[in-house]
Amino acid sequence: MSYGQNLPWGLKPTKSLGAAAWNSQTNPYLIRSGYANNIFKGDPVMIAGTASTNPDDQGYLISIYDAIGTHVFVDVPTVGIFNGCSFVTPTATNPIDPASPGRPFWPAGTVTLNKIPAVADVVDDPNTIFDVQCNLGTVTGVEQKQVGAAFNYVIPQTADIVQGNTNTGQSLVAINNAQRGAGTDTKNVICLRIIPSPPNPATAGAPFNNVEVLIQNHQYVRRAVARI
Repeated sequence: MSYGQNLPWGLKPTKSLGAAAWNSQTNPYLIRSGYANNIFKGDPVMIAGTASTNPDDQGYLISIYDAIGTHVFVDVPTVGIFNGCSFVTPTATNPIDPASPGRPFWPAGTVTLNKIPAVADVVDDPNTIFDVQCNLGTVTGVEQKQVGAAFNYVIPQTADIVQGNTNTGQSLVAINNAQRGAGTDTKNVICLRIIPSPPNPATAGAPFNNVEVLIQNHQYVRRAVARI
């Protein structure tokens, strides 16, 4: 658990908007062999379009960090949250690479056997609620007055490569409570509620607090504008 600590874990699915527990349902998407960026479990992803930094990626799953050439996340629809992938490497022994399926992340630049696309599992139900950490906890976390507002992702990167935990495959994505917007339907997520940090019942504004969010700018649904 990362509550109250600077240990972001990406977007973790927990339940649906109807309050039912998340049933681990995902849908398959393809990642192009050789795709040049990392994708970690819990990272937001999208389907590459004509504005992709690499035309060869069009129609394939990519990190939302690669949305457009200037690497701006606002106005870019999220198709879902990455939950692992399967692929076979050229050095694999027949009939299948022992590490596939079940890889927690896509390593940047991986070339697959015969360049067959990797199959990614994506939590793409637009009504899934996610647990995510606020990244500005050293100053103040998300406050109660910010509930209902929309926020942007914080995606750590080095030299244009998305960073995460390469041992566990876990994402390091958080949300930025300095980039909130009321009445904005193109920011990435909308904050539904603040999650208590046991044993503290109320954690509004606490350092590195966690919140429940819904993807606001989703590929498959057009939501009403966040609160005004």
